[in-house]
Formats: sequence, structure tokens, C-alpha cells
Amino acid sequence: VLPRCTAEVGDWPAIGQIYSSSRGRRELSKLASCGIRNNLNSRVAVQALILAGGSGTRFWPLSRRARPKQLLALEGDRSLLQQTFDRLQPGVPPSSVWVCTTQLLAEQVRQQLPEIPPEQVLEEPEGRKTAAAIGWAVRSMPSEARNGVIAVLQADHRISDGDGFRQRLQQAARAVEQKDL
Repeated sequence: VLPRCTAEVGDWPAIGQIYSSSRGRRELSKLASCGIRNNLNSRVAVQALILAGGSGTRFWPLSRRARPKQLLALEGDRSLLQQTFDRLQPGVPPSSVWVCTTQLLAEQVRQQLPEIPPEQVLEEPEGRKTAAAIGWAVRSMPSEARNGVIAVLQADHRISDGDGFRQRLQQAARAVEQKDL
């Protein structure tokens, strides 16, 4: 369960100015409950949405409808989906990771990613391509989760530099937070 955001819009500009007073600590606590932190010395809280649907036709004959490529371990013993999740660690905790998948694949996704709360594996009612999946998934997330920075990731990408990826993810999250993109 995500913490309830208690900050008011008027609290946001004060984030860089409040450090020591008891009122300041309360305000920072309220901002932190929304995933908003002082950009100078802490990380931006990110919700990660992993897209893991698909029909399993692009990597045939290895992938099939019931076992698309994101669920396959093509290198080593971890599937592409698991590698995507691993790449987020330790920057994005499992409680901030969401997976959008099909009803057919949802149970396999839950088995492959037991660290993610089961209710955060979102079962898309009908496949309608990427943009619709993102819109539906974000709308299905609780308002507390969708009010901050959300990184949308494909489950089947291969990225070998995990540290570089996490660093760029934080840079992008800071840019979004600072510019309210």
C-alpha cells in the first residue's frame, strides 16, 4: 500500500528552503509521502511501469502466444522481464514497480516476479497497442502512484549497463520533477 500524499500544492516551492524547524520537518515529511524530495541530496522517487504484453509472434519459433519473448531467458537464467526488473534495483523498490500484461500472461508474470505485490500486475482487458496500454495502466494505478514520476519500460529490451541505466533514469526523473513535464 502506497503512503497517502498529504502535501498541498503550496508546499511544493518550499522544498529547497526547509530543513531544520519542526514545521520544516513536517513539510518535508508531507512532500516525501508524495515522492517529492530535495533534489540536492536525495533521489527522485519513481514509479516504474513495465509493459509486458504482446502476442509472441516476433521471436517465433522460440516465443509463442502463451510464452512471448519477455518471459524467455535468452541469456543466462533470468527472463527479459526479470532482467528489466533487476535493472531497476536498487533505485526503484518492488512496491513502486507495476507491470501491464495480458490476462493470459498475468500468472506467469506473477511467478517470475514474486517481489512485486500481486495487485501491481495489471491485467489489460484487451490488447490495443502501446499507447492504449500505457494510458489504461496508469489510469488503473492508485492516484498516489500516478501523481509522481512514472518511467515506462518495455519488458523485452536488452540493456547491459545497469548502473548507467539507473543513473540516466534518475537524471530523467529529476528533469521531469523540476520542470513538471
